[in-house]
Amino acid sequence: MNEKALLALEKANRIRLLDTERESVAAFFARADADFEELSRVDTKGVLPMVHMMPVEAPLRADEVRADFSREELQKNAPQLCGTQWAVPRVIE
Repeated sequence: MNEKALLALEKANRIRLLDTERESVAAFFARADADFEELSRVDTKGVLPMVHMMPVEAPLRADEVRADFSREELQKNAPQLCGTQWAVPRVIE
């Protein structure tokens, strides 16, 4: 990473690095760039993209509408009702 790109990175992140920190960050990105360069040389033809390292199956249930509770059952614990709506104390004045 050159100094111009590093300064742009500082500006984008609204930070200011010391000179010693700039050297450390530049070295970090140089190592990361070398790692990506090495990875780009790996032949991945025929390899399908993956989300997980191991095959994962999410158990799904049928999406069906069902009425578990009646309105009366849900409202019996309401502090106060105003028609069919819950009435609660004002919190913000």
